[in-house]
Amino acid sequence: MRNIFLLLFIIPAYAFSQVTDTALAKALLWKVKGQGLATPSYLYGTTHVVCREDIHFSDSLLLVLESAGQMFTEFEPSPANELVYTDKVVNLKGSTLKRLMGKKTFRKISDELSRTMPVNDERLNKWRPHYVGYLLVKQVYNCRVMAYDDSLVNLAIKMAKPVYGLESAKEHFALLPPTILSAETESLFRLMNNLKEQRLAFARHLEANLALYNSKDISRVQEQASFSNGMKIEFSKKVLDERNKRWIPVMEKAMKENAIFFVFGCAHLARQKGVISLLREKGYTVTPLFY
Repeated sequence: MRNIFLLLFIIPAYAFSQVTDTALAKALLWKVKGQGLATPSYLYGTTHVVCREDIHFSDSLLLVLESAGQMFTEFEPSPANELVYTDKVVNLKGSTLKRLMGKKTFRKISDELSRTMPVNDERLNKWRPHYVGYLLVKQVYNCRVMAYDDSLVNLAIKMAKPVYGLESAKEHFALLPPTILSAETESLFRLMNNLKEQRLAFARHLEANLALYNSKDISRVQEQASFSNGMKIEFSKKVLDERNKRWIPVMEKAMKENAIFFVFGCAHLARQKGVISLLREKGYTVTPLFY
């Protein structure tokens, strides 16, 4: 593993303003030290859906990333895991989109998608209705929609840093609800019958999400992730609380061996069962960094 930046960069004290331990501080970047760690590690909360041009990283944040020896994301970005993503999220099994939607609606979908992206009808016919609906809705933005995580992973790769996952692809994609084709198909029909309004709703959601993220109020982000859009408390526990608890041993082992830059959705940071609180319960000192 290549750790050449671990000791070559010393973060100057004036680069950040620090405060003492409150998990409610409005900050996305957190420093982890103590419990015999030779070097500090860092937590960085991201948002998963944003226009690429709205992604900005300060020089101070980049210095922190350079000081780390490795990066950990929610799950490891690898060709094998991309295949798992395609299999679990994109590919339609046991039917075809044209058979589910009918020839007329299938043609309408193809024409709509063709306005902003190259469409191969043979490939489109093999995509799940849920995935097709996502592609249709996000067309409202004349931008490339992506995640902060992806940009940071690309930076880490350019810096020759190994990138690992806090959970396996199997664990990650187990979070997906069971595939119910009839429900997905019905949802796509509703979308096609109300496409303009649904796209505008998505645009408003994306703008509100970005504004909340830029406020760095991680407690509000966590609350929204837990209770907005009708998300059930049980599902919130599965997506946030249970995963947070499962990540801690992985994080501890990694931090003992190297300086780590952890990247995951900022909703995982806050509250009693968030990563910050769980690490503090283990005796680590976790403090916010403002940049």
